[in-house]
Formats: sequence, structure tokens, C-alpha cells
Amino acid sequence: MGLAKKTLYATNTNDESERIFLSAYIPEKRDNEYYRPKDTPLGYDMWVPNCLDLKGDEGTVQVEVIESKEETGLWLIQEDGDFLEEQWLQTDKPKHIEGKTDKFDFNENHYEEEVDFFNNLHIDTNIKMKNGDCISVTLKKI
Repeated sequence: MGLAKKTLYATNTNDESERIFLSAYIPEKRDNEYYRPKDTPLGYDMWVPNCLDLKGDEGTVQVEVIESKEETGLWLIQEDGDFLEEQWLQTDKPKHIEGKTDKFDFNENHYEEEVDFFNNLHIDTNIKMKNGDCISVTLKKI
């Protein structure tokens, strides 16, 4: 978890899921495989839909999170947590807790579809949001 990540990188590892790897670090490439650099904490990466059509031969590229008018499978939520105005990027759209429009329900038992709320990243973007917002976002190469 830790501090919100400001710099993000996307890597197409040619994974069979066709997703890309989003991380707050540049993955090390050895023997045609990607690895987390030594001493990199858990929680600094996640698998996301390939919403920027990144090709495997492009390597790792720096990206930014921007708003999207279309649903891409990436959601940015803002919720006051341990600190004010925390932004979280995730691949499952959370639902608001009934009667509390500024709080989200992260209990997977309340969803009909399978969700993975552990697949998220604490990030810091230039997107202006308020507590309780949940918007569709995409990635853009820098």
C-alpha cells in the first residue's frame, strides 16, 4: 500500500490473459521474462485490460491514468481512508453502500459476478475528484 504512486509503467508480457502489467516500477527483463526488481514491495503492481493496445515488442512504457467516456475495465475511485482523498485504481467497479453515497462496498459476497478487490493500486493522478466518486479511466502513453 504505502504512499500513492505517481509514476506508472505498462508492460505487455504476452500473457495468455491478454492483459498488461501495470506497475510503479520498471520490471526487469531477463531471458525473455519479466521480474519484480529486488526489494520492491508487494502492492506496487496489478494486471489490467490492455486498453492502450500495447504490443509485446514495445517493452515497458510510462503511462498516465486519464478519464474515459467509455468503460475500459479500469475504475478510479476516491474515498477518504487513512488519509483524505485517496485515489484507488481497480479492475472491478465497486458499488456504493446503500444509503451512503460516499462509501464503497468491498465485500465480494454482495456481488453476483466474481470480483477481485485485491487487484488495485493506490495512485495519485491529476484527475479532480471528490470523496465517493467512481469513474471509468484508461491509460495513455507518455
